[in-house]
Amino acid sequence: SNWLAVAGVDMGLLGHTWSLSVEEHFYVVWPAVLLGALALGGQRLALGVAVGGAIASLALRIAIAEVAAGQRA
Repeated sequence: SNWLAVAGVDMGLLGHTWSLSVEEHFYVVWPAVLLGALALGGQRLALGVAVGGAIASLALRIAIAEVAAGQRA
């Protein structure tokens, strides 16, 4: 439902489920990424992936906020 919310589809009574779907993506994807990084490059690569992911997430959030602020102006 989070992809539907991004697309502007009204979910009606199920509109609140976007947060659950975001959590589901995190709990399914993150362990696979972390285990892959550990298997390929050890702890340093896993740490780099974690830090890089956090920075990318922050940058994306800032970009989304800037676009949203520009649309309100």
